[in-house]
Amino acid sequence: MSECPKCGEPRPAGERAACRRCGLRLDRWDAFDDAPRPDPVLDRAFDALAPRWQEPAAHEAFLSLAQAHGTLDGAAARYRRALRKDPADAAGRAALDKVVLLAAHQQAVAPRDSLRAFRIAYYVAVALAAAFVVAVAAVVARYASLRRG
Repeated sequence: MSECPKCGEPRPAGERAACRRCGLRLDRWDAFDDAPRPDPVLDRAFDALAPRWQEPAAHEAFLSLAQAHGTLDGAAARYRRALRKDPADAAGRAALDKVVLLAAHQQAVAPRDSLRAFRIAYYVAVALAAAFVVAVAAVVARYASLRRG
């Protein structure tokens, strides 16, 4: 049995092509780089979290900051690193689970926003095309009336 390098989910040998928890494809497990990218905002906040590690409110505040900062991936990487040091850490596991839920929610909401933007762009393009056709028709009609004229 192996373990997903991203989320730590156990994977029985030969069971799936991707992690059932986080979706990381099996062919990417070896190349997965879990070192958190340096981020001054997250680094300071995560370091400040250490003395209050067992307080759920402290983790909530850190995750709120990470979400507002757009760096849930960085928060997850920091929690995964902490869990590798202490796999039995319930507070760290709960926080990583929360990161996964927040990221999944973000993914579920994002396509609706992009679909709305696509529809707006589509309608604007149709309106511009219609205006262009009308303008060309007006020029052609004016040209035809001048030639007869």
